[in-house]
Amino acid sequence: SEVELIQDMQMEYNRARQGLREHRVANRPGHVSVKGKFEDDDKTNLGGRLAHDVVELNGLAPGEKIIDVIQAFPTIPIDSNLYDVTPVFDDLQRTAGTQEAELGQKKGITATESGIAEGSRASGADSSKDDLDLMLTELARAGGQALLKLANPEEVKKIVGPGAVWPEFSGQEIAEEMALEIKAGSSGKPNKAQDIANFERMAPTLVQTPGINPEWFARKQLEMLDSDIDLEEAILEGVPSIIALNVLAGQPTDPASVAPGGGSGPAGGGNGGNPGAGPSADPVQQGGQGLFNAPQPGGAQGPQPGFPAPVG
Repeated sequence: SEVELIQDMQMEYNRARQGLREHRVANRPGHVSVKGKFEDDDKTNLGGRLAHDVVELNGLAPGEKIIDVIQAFPTIPIDSNLYDVTPVFDDLQRTAGTQEAELGQKKGITATESGIAEGSRASGADSSKDDLDLMLTELARAGGQALLKLANPEEVKKIVGPGAVWPEFSGQEIAEEMALEIKAGSSGKPNKAQDIANFERMAPTLVQTPGINPEWFARKQLEMLDSDIDLEEAILEGVPSIIALNVLAGQPTDPASVAPGGGSGPAGGGNGGNPGAGPSADPVQQGGQGLFNAPQPGGAQGPQPGFPAPVG
């Protein structure tokens, strides 16, 4: 897995940062003196002094200078090259297929380079997603076989409720998956906006393609709208569309678009303003196809997400 591939690089990064931390701690200011020169109280006063404190030392003789008996502890300067993690990041990016923008972008990275690196990362992510789907499919198959073998109709009715149906098969039939159908969905991150945009682009062609199942078309639209919608409740097999039902009932498809009053009433328009003269303004009174003469509502169409960048 990707975690196993980058594990060594992650450990090396941790060691480098931990070494830098220990080096900083070791370089804290300290002092040394001859053993036995100062009493314990003197060392406590020197080590715990506050800013601008006057420290009295019992071990310091009159006229003796402090620099002659105590001096600063020598430290080793920090060499940044010893703790540089740039090579570790380079190895991690090549192994995991990531780019600088995802780990803290460096200077000098162009948009073209970032786009190429992002396309490579997307390809790697899709490959990992396929592997995960394969594993989930195997888990679903094993779980389904176990349920068919161990569960019985009484337990199913107790869990699901009255009316539940559960098949009973022999071990050989279960192994051959006579009645088990595995349907593994994509385990990738959902992108509803992109899915809807792609479906809108394909819809005009699909509705003109012979053989397209209208029920499937409606199901796809409902699934994109909300995955929690009960499709069995939303779709009733054998019922005409709402527009067709309105035509059969003699009602306009958009009641709000019908002008108030008909051609025969006081509000009806006619030739020269005469009431009742000329064709009726009510689409219902204009014959079988008059229902479609009324202005149809067209919702505001927002901008669609762009097509995914090509993987180069």
